[in-house]
Amino acid sequence: MEVPIRILIIGMHDKIGGVETFLMNYYRNIDRNKVQFDFISIYDKLCFEDEILQLGGKVYKIPSEKKHPVKYYKMLKNIIKDGRYRIVHINMLSAANSIPIIVAKKCNVKNIIIHSHNTNTPKGCMRKILDFVSRPILKKGTEFWACSEKAGKWLFGPKSNFQIINNAIDYEVFKKDEIKREKIRKELNIENKIVLGNIGRFSYQKNQEFLLEVFEKVHNINKNTKLILVGEGELEKKLREKAKLLNIDKEVIFYGTTNHVEEILNCFDIFLLPSRFEGLPVTGIEAQAVGNICLFSSNISQEVKISENCYFIELNEEHWTNLIIKIVQKNKVKENNNINQAYNIKSASKLLEKKYFDLNKIKVAEVLYGLGNGGVETVLKNYLNTKKIDVSIITQTIDSVDTKEFFEKKLKMKIYEVGKKKNLIKYTKRLRKIYKNNRFDIVHCHMTLGNWYPNFIASISGIEFRISHSHFAFERETFKSVIYKKLGMIFSNKYMACSKDAAIYLFGKDYKKAFILKNKININKFIFSEDTRNKKREELNIKIDDIIIGNIGRMIQQKNQEFIVDIFKKLHTDNRNFKLLLIGSGELKEKLIKKIEDYNLKADVIILENRNDINELLMAMDIFVFPSIFEGLGIAVVEAQLSGLQCFISEYVPREAIIYDDRCNIVSIENQEKWISKIYSYAACRRSRSVDMEKARKAGYSLEDGRDDLINYYGNLQNYKENNNEIK
Repeated sequence: MEVPIRILIIGMHDKIGGVETFLMNYYRNIDRNKVQFDFISIYDKLCFEDEILQLGGKVYKIPSEKKHPVKYYKMLKNIIKDGRYRIVHINMLSAANSIPIIVAKKCNVKNIIIHSHNTNTPKGCMRKILDFVSRPILKKGTEFWACSEKAGKWLFGPKSNFQIINNAIDYEVFKKDEIKREKIRKELNIENKIVLGNIGRFSYQKNQEFLLEVFEKVHNINKNTKLILVGEGELEKKLREKAKLLNIDKEVIFYGTTNHVEEILNCFDIFLLPSRFEGLPVTGIEAQAVGNICLFSSNISQEVKISENCYFIELNEEHWTNLIIKIVQKNKVKENNNINQAYNIKSASKLLEKKYFDLNKIKVAEVLYGLGNGGVETVLKNYLNTKKIDVSIITQTIDSVDTKEFFEKKLKMKIYEVGKKKNLIKYTKRLRKIYKNNRFDIVHCHMTLGNWYPNFIASISGIEFRISHSHFAFERETFKSVIYKKLGMIFSNKYMACSKDAAIYLFGKDYKKAFILKNKININKFIFSEDTRNKKREELNIKIDDIIIGNIGRMIQQKNQEFIVDIFKKLHTDNRNFKLLLIGSGELKEKLIKKIEDYNLKADVIILENRNDINELLMAMDIFVFPSIFEGLGIAVVEAQLSGLQCFISEYVPREAIIYDDRCNIVSIENQEKWISKIYSYAACRRSRSVDMEKARKAGYSLEDGRDDLINYYGNLQNYKENNNEIK
């Protein structure tokens, strides 16, 4: 059974308010098998605590940060560490309460959500000072959310980037209900009254004093009116006294708090909210949903409007009085048939779930020399075609636009081109910025000897896991290679290789610590088809009786394509039916083209850029040559064998790449004549292209049998961290 991700919620109070309503609306409607909320409480009894526990949440009791700041800090820190929270969601009415941000940052929480629910600082000089002083701390957050545009700009700044999370409600609960309306009106003895209502804390912000003054004038004009104030707070005594002073105390009902807001809203005719400031009031959404006419102060963001039953008025008693009387006289009630569905909790909760899931994904950076169509890129395409993790590719160069588009558009990966390390300062700055902005869990370097530097930058950037991946084995050692290996071991804390030979080369006596990730492929794609062969040859303008010698790989010194051109010249001299097909690109491409022209072979050599139809091109070939100077595995050789080709490979290709002994010929690159004679011999007696695919599966090359190997490896790393809280 899948374990739900747990979100630590901070900022909920002991009394019902907008934040509390917002959180519980989402908590009740998210899939709690996938996402669970846990809450921090500084109160004896948290608002909705019993329901939270019933829904599977946890409530942590800690002292108040005001009374016991040190104890608050220590206990919160322990809760975050023990709970291994990757997401802490901090709900803020101002910047004054920033201690949770500091604690979460100290605990290296991957995702610190700061959520703005207000548009001004609550009353009090000290509060305003604290708010001003604490604002720089907000930058320690990683995600910035707000209930409205106005709330976001107020807390984070007018030019800041933040996401709007709608204060959504359950439209099924908050709908017009005549039975509920008559029931509660009867209980309150107001059956035939015109009822004005307000819901909110009795506070300076909510401005109920202004409402009493307006109602006094309204009631003097129309005696058939009643005012219901729902809530409690520090100003309740003062409000009751003011109602007596205005001689309307018998016409004002102080209802207290309720867990069934929908019932009291149904008994209202007009909902009044004269707040001095607001983020985006949930009660305003709820009031519209049940069909109330709503009067909001002009200080409230117009994003609260989800129906046509809304009016926004400046805080002027006369203006409010006149409009209320006008509405009462005209009985101007409209049906809400077109309520904005963006505030429907059923759909909004799914969006929030997705946001949490996206944030909780393991974030991985795959670091490459160049993004083309080589073996590393094939591995990434095959293993990382998943939505389970968030993958970015960091590459020095982009060698293939097609490959870039494939990763970006099909696999939805971010691509960062950082340039070569010639300008080390510029390269380092770019790399650090990418690491910082993305907050990667894992940096996975595929540069073999070059792994050490990106992993060094990752280590000083605080990235927990740094994988050094060996993709080749080179027999000749240099002083430089020895140093780079040692540095790689220092700055990496996890090892990976494409083969045992590659692991031994890079990690030496520690090669057993390396996870061997074979370059698996979709083997069924390579089953030979005569029809495919003929179609591809026709496409390439190749005759049926032509003998096609092929190679796939980056055009670099390692792959040794110059050697291929040299032997092809001799083969072609004796047999004009020989054709050469080179697939790839790279720094030596122009040099190869010139050599082909110098040898007068241009008419019989086909050079193709990086392709996505490699399986079909292999079927069009007759012979595969692979004279690499060094290799980690050589996935192209595996693919060529699966398509039934006879392969001629150098002695530097690891034996792990050989699936079928009768399909592979190992020939020394020191002996060109031997390559020529063996290729001639085979060309004279070609045989069937069918191969035993089961043998390839048993050798461990079937992607179907291990598609999730890399994903699981990443996941196990994260689980190890969460279970141990440190890297061994």
